[in-house]
Formats: sequence, structure tokens, C-alpha cells
Amino acid sequence: MTTLSLLTLLGRIFDPLAALLDEAADTAKTPEAAKFKLAALKAEAWGFLQIGLGGYAVGRSVESVVPQITASLDQKRGFI
Repeated sequence: MTTLSLLTLLGRIFDPLAALLDEAADTAKTPEAAKFKLAALKAEAWGFLQIGLGGYAVGRSVESVVPQITASLDQKRGFI
């Protein structure tokens, strides 16, 4: 993921939150609209969290397995 796409993704998550907080500060007349926006924001934030945790888990798994794989390949090739 490039820096630009990460910033775009973070903007998609946090810009609505900032707008929702501004709207809540301005008026309390439309609690239904605020609840709907908050629900949409929660869904998007949950998706972002799942992607982040999945990437972390895969990265850690690969990080722990790669030394064993390279050692095995080196042994097969006769480097060790």
C-alpha cells in the first residue's frame, strides 16, 4: 500500500468523524442522521481494523517462517 492510498484511506475514515463531531456541536436537532452517519463510520473503521490486524498477523507469520525456508533451500542447494 502506498503512502498516498494509506492517507486516502485514513481520510475516508476520519473526515466523516470530524464532520459528525462538527455537526453534533452545531445542532442536536437531527439525532437520527447523526446515528446513521456514526453507524456507517463504525462499519468502515471496523473494516480498516480487520485489514490492519490481518496484515499484521500475516506479516508476523511470514517473518517467523522465512528463515526456516531459506535455510532449507540453502541446504538443498548445497550452500550449507
